[in-house]
Amino acid sequence: MSAARTTRLVRLPLVLCVVLAAGACSSDAGESGSEPRDETASAEHWSYEDVEAWEETCATGREQSPVDLTGATDRDLPDLGFSYRPAPATVVDNGHSVQTSFGGAGSLELDGETFELRQLHFHTPSEHLLDGTAYAAEIHLVHEDPEGRLAVVAVLVEEGDANQLVSDVLDLAPAEGAEPADADDPIDPADVLPADRRAFRYDGSLTTPPCTEGVAWSVLAEPITWSADQLADFAERHPDSHRPPQPLDGRVLLHDER
Repeated sequence: MSAARTTRLVRLPLVLCVVLAAGACSSDAGESGSEPRDETASAEHWSYEDVEAWEETCATGREQSPVDLTGATDRDLPDLGFSYRPAPATVVDNGHSVQTSFGGAGSLELDGETFELRQLHFHTPSEHLLDGTAYAAEIHLVHEDPEGRLAVVAVLVEEGDANQLVSDVLDLAPAEGAEPADADDPIDPADVLPADRRAFRYDGSLTTPPCTEGVAWSVLAEPITWSADQLADFAERHPDSHRPPQPLDGRVLLHDER
């Protein structure tokens, strides 16, 4: 492991969902070569309407996500290495978000380790805050290494020009509970990345049940834009799909100062 590592990664329990159908789960999702994982669903029923009812690690964990990004320590951090490419994609509404799963869409290099991109999905409003203020939405790009460890890149969203990838995904998204839809053309996940890739970095968790910890978070500081229509289209499906910020509880929150 690189000496430059700024986040601690641990092997996650095999508790995340395999994207077989909307909301379908499997207990063996952590094996190498498995289907893409679903950060937004679990074997247990849960709802954003009562996040205080989330149990187990969600209630007892000490390294939970999301967080308020205020008060980060500036540091010259290693660059995030994005090696994305257009790839076949499948879109599903899993009841909690609209999720796009990829096959062969490239990878993220994080402190000398490589994580393959598995899927991206949306939240509204944003889950991470800045100075106590939420953005209009947030995209999570979920990556996995060969040992099953997760690294999530969050992209904050404000209202402005439309984003073509978001239009393609929302146009393709089936109704909640319907069969996943395959994209006719490859989708390039790089289309949701801002020009400035500097990030806030910290150790955290999944932001949905089972809230498993050991996730390396990188929240890009520069937001991208969605149009008002795109924000409204997603909000019509999922008007509130965010978890409130969790205490840092002594964790180190870093910000790339370059």
